[in-house]
Amino acid sequence: GVGAFEDGMKDLKAKNLDIVIKEFSQTGKPLLGICLGMQLSMTSSQENGKHLGLDLISGDVVRFTTPNNEKSNYKIPQIGWNELLMPDKKQNPLLMNRWNDSILDGIDESSYMYFLHSYYVIPDDANICVAQTSYGRDIFCSVFQKENIIGCQFHPERSGEQGLKILQNFVAL
Repeated sequence: GVGAFEDGMKDLKAKNLDIVIKEFSQTGKPLLGICLGMQLSMTSSQENGKHLGLDLISGDVVRFTTPNNEKSNYKIPQIGWNELLMPDKKQNPLLMNRWNDSILDGIDESSYMYFLHSYYVIPDDANICVAQTSYGRDIFCSVFQKENIIGCQFHPERSGEQGLKILQNFVAL
């Protein structure tokens, strides 16, 4: 869950786990990537150069926008509690009530989860974004689901009862 993209991919490849994960993703069984795991599922990352990921989800991993002045009240990395928000329904009405059919089923909007990261995912298909989070100058996809592949940028295992509910939802898939 925690680490750098390039090192994560190197470790997966060294143990041939990249192949195992790609094969497993084709079985239709649920696959959950947490934090770095979510990022590794993407096509590529800009963390410390350009690096290829597992390409389970088409898109890129980018760094948070740097504060625009010294008076900004946020630091990179984001460490701590932040809220999950429904994607903007005005921009994409297809996303209404997406939590009902996802691992966020039964989770209240604006629930707080525990985050620890400097980079976030930008899926090519915005429709797979189930929840967003705002940090600094960025609003990013904090949960995605494309068929059986699910990603959470936060750590549900460190997010109290709501996080445990998310893990229970995943196990029930």
